[in-house]
Amino acid sequence: MSEPNPAPTQRVVALDVFRGFAALAAVGIHLLQLPLNDTKPLSTFWTLCAVINRGLLFAVPAFILLTTILLTRKLLKQYDLKAYYQKRVQTALYPYLLWSVLHALLASKMEKGFTWHDAVVRIAIGKSYYHLYFLGVVLQLYLALPFLVPLFRKRASFWWVGVWTVVLPLQFYALNYYVLRLPYVGSVVFWYAGTVVLGMWLGSQSENLEAILRRSVPVTGTLALLSGCFYLPLALQTLAKVEVNTFAFQVGEWIYTNSASLFLLGLAVRVRLPERLGAWLLYIGSISMQMYLLHRFPIWFMDRLSFEAFSVKTVLYMAVAGCLALAPPLLISRLTAKTKLSALLFGR
Repeated sequence: MSEPNPAPTQRVVALDVFRGFAALAAVGIHLLQLPLNDTKPLSTFWTLCAVINRGLLFAVPAFILLTTILLTRKLLKQYDLKAYYQKRVQTALYPYLLWSVLHALLASKMEKGFTWHDAVVRIAIGKSYYHLYFLGVVLQLYLALPFLVPLFRKRASFWWVGVWTVVLPLQFYALNYYVLRLPYVGSVVFWYAGTVVLGMWLGSQSENLEAILRRSVPVTGTLALLSGCFYLPLALQTLAKVEVNTFAFQVGEWIYTNSASLFLLGLAVRVRLPERLGAWLLYIGSISMQMYLLHRFPIWFMDRLSFEAFSVKTVLYMAVAGCLALAPPLLISRLTAKTKLSALLFGR
């Protein structure tokens, strides 16, 4: 029997801490792409970088999970669609369009044969620059979420949610495999249907959220370890351009990225971090949009150097690239804090 779901009121600081950790994981994914671009596939150095790179891939589902949890809690507390959509236009749609146009302008100067028809198509599908696809996915989530939240106004059974967490992604996989054949399936929010359902259920748990996350750590940790052992070899083969079973690969990725996200989120609830580290992660989480939009430029610049073999020089280059990736978001967020320029560039 379902029970009325009380309105959520308590802020969970661990969610904000984990947002900072996920933002750093996203930077790490792109940073480790530098040696992967230059190093011989399946060499020792390449394999080490590839394992860490694919291991950090939980970052994208983590952000979708966090966003879904927070917005579900908010909408269950105050279902004001006008205020909701006005806020999303300011914080997501406007930055997406602005930075997509800026990237399109850059492409028009650097790419031969570039046309403004290309620009319109890229902006429409989230491909003005390849990592902007994620903001396109979030915009789709923002649009759909208010129509799904009423399903969770009463406390849903965990087993009901568990079934749909598995069934919906598999249904969309089959639909895409046999009918749609979408070229950029990861740019469609339905690809993350399991993450969204799980996030909405967690967001509907109000005062029980921290207890659920804390208790889930042994299960999600074990599942992340086992699924990682299955998924990572397939992921490395895919990076090395070796053909794999796409269904097995995708199921492994879904299970690993979601269980790893939940495990690390549970640790954020259970483990008390040193004060300075916790405060730093909270700050990184608060500027996650700046991190997302700015960190790629220094890495793109550093990609002109050679990372083809493990050496002191390569390690130094990686350290410099990491520092440069973090410096612009940290500096610009400090300089523009609480100014109109911050709202203009980042929507907040």
